[in-house]
Amino acid sequence: AVKKGQMKITWEKVSKSSGMILSIGYTSSANTKTNRYDSSSKGYKDGSAILNGLKSKNKLYVKIRPYKKYEGKNYYGKWSPIKSKTVK
Repeated sequence: AVKKGQMKITWEKVSKSSGMILSIGYTSSANTKTNRYDSSSKGYKDGSAILNGLKSKNKLYVKIRPYKKYEGKNYYGKWSPIKSKTVK
């Protein structure tokens, strides 16, 4: 269950990707903070993540993109459209 100061983000997994990169922020560019969820993390396998330590009752902007690690290099997909959601 999501508590005060938390927000749950869900996404559809992209086949053959190594993980997802989540960019969040309090401005519409969503570039304040970036979190990486790779295929070994629990959140990636569930297709969701709960973000902690957020300012309650504020609007948060989120964008996400997949990446693939191949032969020591990272290859990135396109950023999703920015979505907004209010923190609990």
